[in-house]
Amino acid sequence: MNHPETMGKKQHILFVGQSLKVGGIERAMVEQVNALSREGYDVDLLLFYKGGEYLQQVSPSVRVIGSNLLLTSMAMTKKESKSNVINFLLRTLMYVLSRKVGNRRLYSFLFRYMRVLRDYDIAISYFHDGAEKGLYYGCNLFVLDKVEAHRKVTWVHSDPYLLKAGSDDSRELYKRFDAIVNVSFAMKRKFDSLSVVPQRHSFVVYNRYDEQRILQLADENLAIEQNKATMVTVGRLEYYKGTMELLKIACRLKKQGVVFTWFFLGTGCQLEEAKKFVSDNELKENVIFTGQIANPYPYIKRADLLVSGSLSETFGLSILESLILNTPVVALRYEAIDEVVQNGENGIVADTFEDLYQQLKNLFSEKERLNELKVTATPLLDYNKQNELQIKDIL
Repeated sequence: MNHPETMGKKQHILFVGQSLKVGGIERAMVEQVNALSREGYDVDLLLFYKGGEYLQQVSPSVRVIGSNLLLTSMAMTKKESKSNVINFLLRTLMYVLSRKVGNRRLYSFLFRYMRVLRDYDIAISYFHDGAEKGLYYGCNLFVLDKVEAHRKVTWVHSDPYLLKAGSDDSRELYKRFDAIVNVSFAMKRKFDSLSVVPQRHSFVVYNRYDEQRILQLADENLAIEQNKATMVTVGRLEYYKGTMELLKIACRLKKQGVVFTWFFLGTGCQLEEAKKFVSDNELKENVIFTGQIANPYPYIKRADLLVSGSLSETFGLSILESLILNTPVVALRYEAIDEVVQNGENGIVADTFEDLYQQLKNLFSEKERLNELKVTATPLLDYNKQNELQIKDIL
């Protein structure tokens, strides 16, 4: 294992990401760069857009580097870019071009005119590439073509199958990295099954978390009715998160006479469809959409249950955070869930949405069982310690 100091010189690490808006990847990256900085590494963080709600959480000992105007505009959300006419016009133009020529060709052209960053021991692309046509792209290509480093690493935060990691374009990029990191053993197995790189070049590194900060933020004031069962779901409102199926369960619970409030923390492409369903089924008193919020922890701490309907998760960070706050979890089964939840111990794993409905109905009718779960709702492992050991294999 390497040490932060080699021959009297700190190892110099570069992380590359899109931005630090609210999101699981962004939060995990902040925790990772802060932890490595504390451990004695010299850490730089290059952001295509030097902005976002999590920017202020980056340690002062981490040097944050911004990009040029064009990349900044491209890494903004459409809403963020509207605050400045130039950003909005540039982003709109680049989006149209990406749809016409593909983002690989577009970003390759743009990077051609950017200076090379030198003198790094390790360069890490922390954000995986998104769709073939769109602006969520470029970190892998930037690290490969615009950074000089002894070792280059990329993170995969998505399901390798959904990400199309085995496509010709992705395969060519991944082969140029010295190491590919997945965030769970389940995802590593899926990545390895694609035979993109030799298995000795793929690794697992669990995401880090700041337990003390989570506990502190969870104590912020939040008024929730105490005479109702309370559930919370964290994540994007979209098909792969099971949004509409969970709302159907809410409808059935109400018909069964369960008195509850269910908070959905997040936004997404199914928001309007979800609102219409709630209105059509007279669930406005039961289901609350909070929108995207930077601090979900007061909701999680005060809930009786965190409910996950995700069809696919690479790890399940919100589930882990719920267990840190001793809030039990009821989750639909996904590939990596056994690495976070032991069924019947710190939570309940449902095999189908029908099973998930039955589990919720039973828990709210058997208060003693729910109270037992609250006592045992704790993390299975010290994932931060695992992260510390795992990342040394990369560095």
